[in-house]
Amino acid sequence: AAPGAAAVAAFDTCSAEDGLQSTTFSRPDGFLATVVLNCGDQAVDFKIQQGQRAARATIPPHAAQTYLFEERGNSPFRDLGGVPFIGVNFGGWLLLEEWMWASEMTEKGIRDEWTLIQQHGGPQSPDAKVLMEEHWRTFVSEEDVDVLLRFGITHVRVPVGYWLVDYDPADGFVDGGEYYLARLLRWLSVRGMRCMIDLHALPGAQTVRESFTGKVAVTADFFLKRRLYERGKRAMLKLAQLILAYERDASTAGVVFGLELVNEPAWKFWDTSPGIRELYEEMVPQIRRLLPPERYAIFLNFMESPRTTGSEWLADMRRRDPVNYASVVYDAHVYHSFGDDNQDGRLWNPLVDSCKTCCRDPSVLEPIAGKSLPMLVGEWSLNTGFPGNPSFYLEYFRNQLSLWASLPGVVGSFFWNHRILREPGGWYKEMSLLDLLAPKGPLPPLAQLNVTVRCPGVDLSRCPRFKPRTTLWNEECAWNGDPDIAAGLGVAHQQTRREQDRARTHKGGIAR
Repeated sequence: AAPGAAAVAAFDTCSAEDGLQSTTFSRPDGFLATVVLNCGDQAVDFKIQQGQRAARATIPPHAAQTYLFEERGNSPFRDLGGVPFIGVNFGGWLLLEEWMWASEMTEKGIRDEWTLIQQHGGPQSPDAKVLMEEHWRTFVSEEDVDVLLRFGITHVRVPVGYWLVDYDPADGFVDGGEYYLARLLRWLSVRGMRCMIDLHALPGAQTVRESFTGKVAVTADFFLKRRLYERGKRAMLKLAQLILAYERDASTAGVVFGLELVNEPAWKFWDTSPGIRELYEEMVPQIRRLLPPERYAIFLNFMESPRTTGSEWLADMRRRDPVNYASVVYDAHVYHSFGDDNQDGRLWNPLVDSCKTCCRDPSVLEPIAGKSLPMLVGEWSLNTGFPGNPSFYLEYFRNQLSLWASLPGVVGSFFWNHRILREPGGWYKEMSLLDLLAPKGPLPPLAQLNVTVRCPGVDLSRCPRFKPRTTLWNEECAWNGDPDIAAGLGVAHQQTRREQDRARTHKGGIAR
């Protein structure tokens, strides 16, 4: 829903005293778009309608520039003058993870989507088809999209498995998820929202002991068996071709802005053959023949620590092959859990995670930012390794967003996740955005948050020193000059894992 040349010109020149300015234009899909620019707060209101069908939304100030890039023909990314977008993952939807659907999976001892399908009779079973289709239909709704947009979310990341585009019933999965992906894209289209499609699961599994690979594996056979590796590459090309089909459909055109080739591949395969480096160097040029850089980003995920090898490789490839590697983005996932949380029996306190966000994480990400690379924070959340802590959620959320906004080259971020169907004990509320939103939750609309200054109200001079080239993602962090934490915070801010829940936070269990 690009606002048109007149709106772009008005936005560029208007000042607070100009009040509201509007323009109306026809879109290629037949919809009539009316765009109103609020020069006072640099926000954009728009209405899109076709006959009696209409959608209205307000684009928050932090995202307004994103909606201007199409008319200008520029990349939406911050290195070309935009601002970081704020998005959310739709994980656990078209690709199941057991901890995100507790009643149907975790509580029944089911570890992954493949096992769930087998328990319901296999991929051709009517029972399995009904189960999956009902989940696809309800886990992401049009109302959810509206709630997220009102909050200020403008982009979504959708994890999918290879079987979405390369279906074979022998793999053990139910077919049909693509219908619901297309439905989502139509919803996003009339709201001016954007989508990145993430190939989250590859044939044979790209890492071990993770339910997000579709079938938990003890060996990463995608990198160990050439036939699976080749099939995975074909799935990437098929997914790119599907994106082009969406572009040819007026109801979904302009929504998908990028493709992620693989999620969280095991880093030990970086330099093997087949391996991650080989995969990226072969597939980026092939994908670029289908998805040009002026229209689509390619996202590459690196599970390294420290973040030096992958960032140096990407910087080198951008120099050696600037045409194919334009708009190729380094995807970093940042969590304070899954190995970065406190150990058994240790007391939690908010100073630990504020120190990590404000002091340590900038050094962790510096090897990327320092090379002027475009960077995505493809997954982040409010998890700390301990359940609860609601009084800390707002500060934690704001601090992390302010970090992403302050780092050079960050194009945007995706919170994990929009929804978690949680266990009764209460784990994972801190990762379920819809449960965190006001009025029931602590998070106000994004437009009310100041993220223009890193960690507002925090004395950053008290940060401990870290060396970016050697700082690990799970390194300890403690503020300089802190009083005794136990005395300074009191028992209200201290919780042991045993007092809250004897389970340990896990979205897998390996270092992320």
